[in-house]
Amino acid sequence: MTLVEQARAVVPDLWQHSGILLVGHEGRLSDLVAELTGSRIRPLGHGEVVCIQADSPADCIGGKARLHFRYPAFDHQEDPLRSKVQSKMTVSTFLAGFVFTALSGLLLLAPGRWTLEQVIAVIALASSLALFVACVYIYDQLGMPAGFWTDAARPRLWARFFERTERRREERWHAIATVDSVEAADEDLRPWLQDGARYHLMLRTSRLLFTPATWLALVGFLALIKGTGDLRVVVGAAIGMLIAGGFALYRRPHLGAD
Repeated sequence: MTLVEQARAVVPDLWQHSGILLVGHEGRLSDLVAELTGSRIRPLGHGEVVCIQADSPADCIGGKARLHFRYPAFDHQEDPLRSKVQSKMTVSTFLAGFVFTALSGLLLLAPGRWTLEQVIAVIALASSLALFVACVYIYDQLGMPAGFWTDAARPRLWARFFERTERRREERWHAIATVDSVEAADEDLRPWLQDGARYHLMLRTSRLLFTPATWLALVGFLALIKGTGDLRVVVGAAIGMLIAGGFALYRRPHLGAD
């Protein structure tokens, strides 16, 4: 209502016009669309247009307007992706608990004098645990419906870092809005155009956090195995991991067109 009153103060015959153009920033525009239509939408990108239709001004005020179209139009399949993100969060939670158990056992059962292998194992497992916990929090946020992203809480402890991240995001979206097509975008911008923010952030989290956490956990367990000093354990574990790794690579699905 406040926006309507402000607009009518400038244009008294506001409702006599067949179309009204509003220009603004996120997340106020997404909130406005939610108020007019009664349902949330994913955040708007730079230069994106949303057309809202209604039979009367009362429908707009009462949240009964209709979303007619968006431009540019992309179907990022965010609902199926949300279940994928939630499954990744479940796996991260399970692995975090597994690593925490191993780390706790090592800290409780280790003798007073630490060997080099035990030190390496503690450092690797602790780092892996921290990364897995970070994955859980990030996947939890990505699992939220995109319409709630614009209303997410802003961190207070690292405000400057967050502001810097926001500026980089603004620059990225501005660059996306200035390209003519997906093919014209560079390699860094293309995933945001083709696949959407949820898919891109999910892959980036897997690449930068989940995968390093898995490798660090493996390093920690390898250090524990080597620390046993038993050649049979070391050789047996190495053979088992080589067989399992080779089988996984051989059976890994190839889903590309070519």
